[in-house]
Amino acid sequence: MNFHDLQKTLITLGAQAFAVVTTLLLGGCIQDANFEKLKLKKIDGWTYISTSSSEGHTNSTSASIFPKDENGNLAYAAFECHNNTNLHLIIETFRGNINQANPIKMRYAKSAFGRFTVIDIKATNHQNKFAIVAQGSNENTAAITLHPGEAKLGQKLISPNLILSLPTEHMATEMAIELNNTNIKKVFNDCGFKPAFMMSN
Repeated sequence: MNFHDLQKTLITLGAQAFAVVTTLLLGGCIQDANFEKLKLKKIDGWTYISTSSSEGHTNSTSASIFPKDENGNLAYAAFECHNNTNLHLIIETFRGNINQANPIKMRYAKSAFGRFTVIDIKATNHQNKFAIVAQGSNENTAAITLHPGEAKLGQKLISPNLILSLPTEHMATEMAIELNNTNIKKVFNDCGFKPAFMMSN
């Protein structure tokens, strides 16, 4: 499958950007989406940035850098919503510092569109354990589709507490994400994504 770039976002935080491509979730339908991912030197908690272009395109991002775990792994994560329709969670893993990639273990899957590099991610939410199949692009990057077309995942998120375990070369990289964070929920609202735990809000 050919991966193609979408427009560059207007977000500039003095960081180098690069593209992340097509996402695949839970063996469901394949959607094309590219992302302008920022390598940030420092993010304090979850930030929120919303921008619009002169062409009328909108982009919303909430991002955070996770501290090193006991295995020396750290991760960058960003919820990104493009044009109020495409919401993804982008994750990058690093070893020791943000300048050294920590490769994610990937496998190949086939579909009518060709071969895809995918990642098997373990997830835990409200005592429920399930698997997410994410698209892999760069050696240390995973992209998970959240909305639209992935209602099953939204139904599984009955608690705001989400733990993700990515299979990386230097032991699994684990991330605990509090989805009830105000800046994360702003991106959810921008993209019309309402997981189960937000239904009562």
